[in-house]
Amino acid sequence: MYNFKTQINISIMKKTLLSLTLLSFQLVSYSQINQYSTPVEYDYSRPRVQTIPQGRPANYTNKLESMQQEYDKMKYDISSYQFSINYLDVDRLNARTIINRYQNNFKMLLESLIQTKNYREARTIYNRAINEFNSLSEKLAIEMNYYDYQKAEELRITLVKSGMLSLAEYQSWTTSVMSDFKSGSGTNYKSSYSYNLISDIIKKY
Repeated sequence: MYNFKTQINISIMKKTLLSLTLLSFQLVSYSQINQYSTPVEYDYSRPRVQTIPQGRPANYTNKLESMQQEYDKMKYDISSYQFSINYLDVDRLNARTIINRYQNNFKMLLESLIQTKNYREARTIYNRAINEFNSLSEKLAIEMNYYDYQKAEELRITLVKSGMLSLAEYQSWTTSVMSDFKSGSGTNYKSSYSYNLISDIIKKY
């Protein structure tokens, strides 16, 4: 007697087995692609000399070695980079506050890199942070005052050496300019349109 129910069960089992086989194949294929394209999947703490897994192309270890080098370089770049601002002593506190903020951000970036191994994303954040720092309006204002004062001071030192300005006059100029600048809290940056210019003070003396 033909058992229709049994035949249906066998058919369902065959289809299920086929579906599982296809799913297994897809997962294996994705895993292979992911290991080539995503550096996070590679354990950089492992020794660099590795055997080529079965089914991998001959240049597989070269790719891992290249990824290791990129990761190492990213770690070095972040840990060794020093943010800096040229500033007059009156602006020391504000300048150091800016520098420390960016250095702390890089410290967190390094910790994230070590945890995730994602050197590509770290490189993007690294470059963006440096560009942002270098174009920061407050940094540029502080440095402009620094360079303007240095230029004016060098001119007066030259005048002192040539005898056209006495040492006492030079010292009086320095004291007056810096005292006036300090009374205004240095650069005292409020916005890109609101801060003190030491060049305006220099013109007075």
